[in-house]
Amino acid sequence: MQIILNKMKKFLYHFYNIKSLLLLGIHKLIFIIFYKLNHKNLKKREISIIFHEGGYGHTIHDSLFFQLNYSPKEINFILFFDYKRHNRFVKNIFKNIFYIHFNIFFLSFKDKEKLSVFVENYLKKKNNNQIIKNFKKAAVDLIDNENNDYLDNVPRNGHYHWTKLFFNKLFAHKEDNLISTNDKIFQSLEEKIIQYYLKNNIQKKKIITIYLKQKLVLNNIFSGLNLEKWKKIIDQLSDRYNIYLFGDYDSIEKYKFKKNVLYSERLNESKEIWSLYAPLNNDYFIGENGAPIYLPVIKKKKILIINSFPWTYAQPNAVVVPKFINLEKNNYKSYLEIFEKYSFFPDNVFPEVLSTEFLTKIIFNYLDGFYNEKKNLIYPKDFNNLNKYSHFNLFDTGIPKQWFELYKQ
Repeated sequence: MQIILNKMKKFLYHFYNIKSLLLLGIHKLIFIIFYKLNHKNLKKREISIIFHEGGYGHTIHDSLFFQLNYSPKEINFILFFDYKRHNRFVKNIFKNIFYIHFNIFFLSFKDKEKLSVFVENYLKKKNNNQIIKNFKKAAVDLIDNENNDYLDNVPRNGHYHWTKLFFNKLFAHKEDNLISTNDKIFQSLEEKIIQYYLKNNIQKKKIITIYLKQKLVLNNIFSGLNLEKWKKIIDQLSDRYNIYLFGDYDSIEKYKFKKNVLYSERLNESKEIWSLYAPLNNDYFIGENGAPIYLPVIKKKKILIINSFPWTYAQPNAVVVPKFINLEKNNYKSYLEIFEKYSFFPDNVFPEVLSTEFLTKIIFNYLDGFYNEKKNLIYPKDFNNLNKYSHFNLFDTGIPKQWFELYKQ
């Protein structure tokens, strides 16, 4: 029996390698054809950056990171486009970044890396007057040029290591011209909203955009409140505000939201276009932490982030409400230990979403301006031994005192 199993493993291993080589070869050939069709456009810009990994959020913050560093030079952002992970309309809201979508299918992570190397070398031969880099190499080069201690004291996974550089550049950029909110892709959507309001006799009110993070990632540690519980909060909010709703969810129509709660399905609009419009056009933004939060952050809006994780996650101009930590279950002595000892990702952690009742109270406090008074928030300066390299310590971010009171009950 063991012999048969070993032979099957060997066969599958060889089959996988043959399949991998075949797919990689096909993609290389397709890219050569792709280049011949697009070479005039590719040669227009001084810089080409090949982006072979990462999802929607990276197409926002990584591309902007390069724009802020290379400005005023224009950049080709050659994206290995995956329709399940990327938003094809992101290219419409940025200036000086030109997204060139190269569609990829069924490639493993390793094969994407191999294809990226091929594309980089191919472009260097064809466009030898350009700066051409794989995005990892481009990011590391920019980071290493800074030579500061922050870079030596944060994890090199994720995007922690360039957060400080990114936001230093963002804060220094005083003009509100990094993102365009007036692109023509939004014109028909705005007309739909006007017609929808007229048809349903909806009064004009202030708008809250709510981002739902329902995606199951890494044992569910990043996902937020389910839609059934969110409905209880949104029903109360929609008495006072008009709501724009977007994010990761399924079967939204069955929840029968009030007429002044708008989402892409209700407007018969592209989910991709709606998920760009909704976070950029509102009076208040409330979200569970995820990629779309970067859009109101870049526009320097004030935001409320709920059910956030890691616990020292933060963004500028934000009030942040972390997920609940069951101290006994996770073997922690107090929340102080978590904030002061674990500034990034602790291992074997099981954070929990906050209760609907607690979040309702927090959200209405936020909307009523309760957190405009600093006495109602806890700031990094209120901790004795907080890691100065954590996100929480980088920004003027506060956590409501009510969150800490959960541990005194």
